Amino acid sequence: MASLRDFRIPIKGLPEGSSLWEYELQPDFFSLLEGVVSVDGEFYASVDAFKKPGIIQLDISITGHKRASCDICLTQIQVPAQGEYTLYCKYVGDHMDELEEDVIIIDQEQSHLSLAMYFYEYVLLSLPITNRIDCEDMPDRPCDDEVLDKMQDPINDDDKKENENPWDTLRDIQIDS
Repeated sequence: MASLRDFRIPIKGLPEGSSLWEYELQPDFFSLLEGVVSVDGEFYASVDAFKKPGIIQLDISITGHKRASCDICLTQIQVPAQGEYTLYCKYVGDHMDELEEDVIIIDQEQSHLSLAMYFYEYVLLSLPITNRIDCEDMPDRPCDDEVLDKMQDPINDDDKKENENPWDTLRDIQIDS
């Protein structure tokens, strides 16, 4: 089983220029994080760190899929995820105009930077809001055709009566005055 130590990069002694790391984010990765919702899927994170004097730029790429029920036909599908994100690491004491969301402040003596929580957030940002895929052009469609047929059937006559205006029946009432 993985540990959170597996999802960090060494920043002390990082050579100038580009360095690359790749991580597999299996379902056990999400169980390592406390207080987060687990995602049933398999993801890959690629981190390209580019070090310049005073700053480290982290280009993070997330790819993979999660297993979920389709929002349309309720069959099990694999929802694809893909995203590109950039983080900047600045050292404490360096000139900073404003703090930004994508900037991490690190100490000069810090030896490693944990990216686990960033991976989790980026996986969630990479997933679509709805759990569905475009299966029309797939040769082996995963769709539940029985459910889709029921959704597209015209309304039965019995259902039509229920949908009629309820005030129409009141017009037939005879009131003796």
